Amino acid sequence: MTLSILLFLFGLTLIYFSSEWLIFSSEKLGKIYKLPEVLIGFILLGLGTSAPEIAISWYSAFIGNSDILFGNIVGSNIMNILLVFGFALAIKPIKFHRPRAQTTITLLVLTILFSIGIYFNNFFRILGGLMLVLGCFNIFSSLKNDGNLYRRVDKTKGKIKYILYVIGSLFLLILSSKIIVNSGVEIAEYFGINEGIFAMSFVAFGTSLPEFMLSILAVYKNRGGLLVGNIIGSNICNIAFALGISILIKPFSLVSNDSLIIIGALLFSTALFLLACYFRALEKRIFGIFMLLCFIIIYSELFITAS
Repeated sequence: MTLSILLFLFGLTLIYFSSEWLIFSSEKLGKIYKLPEVLIGFILLGLGTSAPEIAISWYSAFIGNSDILFGNIVGSNIMNILLVFGFALAIKPIKFHRPRAQTTITLLVLTILFSIGIYFNNFFRILGGLMLVLGCFNIFSSLKNDGNLYRRVDKTKGKIKYILYVIGSLFLLILSSKIIVNSGVEIAEYFGINEGIFAMSFVAFGTSLPEFMLSILAVYKNRGGLLVGNIIGSNICNIAFALGISILIKPFSLVSNDSLIIIGALLFSTALFLLACYFRALEKRIFGIFMLLCFIIIYSELFITAS
């Protein structure tokens, strides 16, 4: 148990520094390729920091562990908004350009499709295919709307160096997340926590740590576009690529007594986030604190129901 706790703390330290390197190198690449902050946050950070969720989900699909697969995705998406975004907003309200309507609509539609699968306790291949198509369409549409990137590239030297930094940072993010999740599993098993709730809490928290650290760093660096783009990109990638491809690998059904609570939490948190994206009156600490309180209430209810 002592070794597991030490590994958990080591993973937290490693994930902090790898997040710092990733946000630094992503900003440099963004300036070289003249990308807007939200696009950097969505493609480089959103997809990159979703790598732990994608890896765990695909592996869970192959071995047929639907509880870990499902809990990892739904828990991560709820935490990204209520815990990550809420905590960041509570620390320091920050201004940012509004995300494109197409991107936020994609997030909303994917969340509704996810909720449909939960409600009917069935994730079939057509549903997974729709999720994947929407995710791919959103990426290609974002790139198209921002023009031909190769014509706008800056002549600044160091492109290869910063690309290698991004790759190295993402590798460390995945490695540190794996250390955190594995050590967290041993800690959770020691205390006898329910597997489904464990997946939504400990596994989801471990795989959401990259988003958490990057969001906090983005706030302190006054990079509001990165903060919002990271949350939107990560949640879209979690559903479209982590869940969508996992369903295509192996469709699964779900038996849960908490379905309505989970659906409500997923839709409610997404609605709160989208409201914050478009109404400046909500860019205040009190709204971030409200999100954190909602997170505590939702997870308290889940733990009580599971016990």
